[in-house]
Amino acid sequence: MKTLRSKIFLFVSLLLVLPAVPLSFFTMQLLDKSYAIGVNEQVEEALDGALKLSAGYYRLQKEQLTRHLNNLAESNTDSENKVINAFRSIFTDIEIESYFTQKNHNGTEFISGKLVQKFIDANKKVELWPSANHAVLFAIVRNKSAKTFIVRYKLPSLFSENAMQIQEINQIYKTLGALRGNIQKSFLFTFLLIYGLGLILALAISYFISKRITRPIEKLKQATTKIGKGDLNYKIDVKGHDEFSGLAEAFNSMTGALQANQDQIFQLEKMATWQQLARRLAHEIKNPLTPIQLMAQQMRDTYPGEDETYKKMLAECSEIIEEEVGSLKNLVREFSDFARLPEFKPQKQNILILIESVKKLYLDSKLQITIPDHSVEVSFDYDYLKRVLINLVENAIAASKPGKFVQIVLVDRDGWIELSVKDEGEGIPIENQHKIFEPYFTTKRSGVGLGLAIVKKIVEEHGGVITVDSKVGQGTEFKIILE
Repeated sequence: MKTLRSKIFLFVSLLLVLPAVPLSFFTMQLLDKSYAIGVNEQVEEALDGALKLSAGYYRLQKEQLTRHLNNLAESNTDSENKVINAFRSIFTDIEIESYFTQKNHNGTEFISGKLVQKFIDANKKVELWPSANHAVLFAIVRNKSAKTFIVRYKLPSLFSENAMQIQEINQIYKTLGALRGNIQKSFLFTFLLIYGLGLILALAISYFISKRITRPIEKLKQATTKIGKGDLNYKIDVKGHDEFSGLAEAFNSMTGALQANQDQIFQLEKMATWQQLARRLAHEIKNPLTPIQLMAQQMRDTYPGEDETYKKMLAECSEIIEEEVGSLKNLVREFSDFARLPEFKPQKQNILILIESVKKLYLDSKLQITIPDHSVEVSFDYDYLKRVLINLVENAIAASKPGKFVQIVLVDRDGWIELSVKDEGEGIPIENQHKIFEPYFTTKRSGVGLGLAIVKKIVEEHGGVITVDSKVGQGTEFKIILE
């Protein structure tokens, strides 16, 4: 099974590993092409052009504002409104206030007073600077009439927003371009790491599954080996509810059937052997019995002498011989009954009549019967089944303790019956319970042990089953089941 397990594991491994190389190649190709869509010379030129265009626009706005601020510095005007109107005609979003007005204004200053004062103290004419994000230009101007103006010019929002975006995108683009190789390597490493972990997990699962597949086959192989060596009692441990469990259950059922068939064949062979032996014994013993009996009678009847003592002894010996010959004839009859296959003539009839007739044979004994109050029709041979019942009752009476009853119990199971014979005797030791139906097994001083063997044979010929349940010191119950 290790070879099969290795093949399954190798097949799954190749199925998982082989696609890794082309998959990695196509993944890198896809990544490279996807990367090239956003990071290429055209995009770079467009971003550089947009950045230059933005810088040019900013420079033009700054130069234009610087030129007008210089003109303001060369003028003698001291009218704030005139200056504001002049600038707003050119610059849409501009704020201009005189420093004197600003200092006395309740609003918020957009240029610090300290900064303005420092500008005045330095005797400068124009000072211009951008905000941190270059979206606003600040300026301080002092004209020839010593009038100081502070200026806040907010560049168009469309320009400031787009300029910032262009700058940020360009920075990201430059970073992507510089890190292109590292990003590809990182992506490939991540892909291989994830794929490798998945591969290891998949291989572990495939090994587990292959083991789960081959383990039942190994058990089945081991079981067939055991069965081949004759161990029909070997069973496969069934776990789960999959196809292999069903196969194991079917195998166990098969071995159970084989064991039952083997036991049955063994019993039939054993029975046939005993029957053949019984037939030979009956034949060998029966032939000389009649001459012996006749010779003993002739010796007794033809003695002409007057010796009464001898004559009495001769009569006693003749009687003993006839008695023993009678016992031998009974033994021969048992041998013949056991050896001969019975000619059953079953017919459907009321079994209660049979039980009542058996009870009449034991009126003086303590025999109790428990039967239904309605007729029970069963197919059986009256004479043979009566013989079975008499044999069981005789054994029960012999085994019963003084003052105890023997019971015959009939239970109608609607289609089949249970016929039991119970006693309250010493019981049968457990080591003998499986032997009591074997021919020539007996624990009695008299008898040859064929009674229960004949009982079992008759019951089985009826298509029934006979079982024994005995407990030492409590009694024994023989149960017959017939359909």
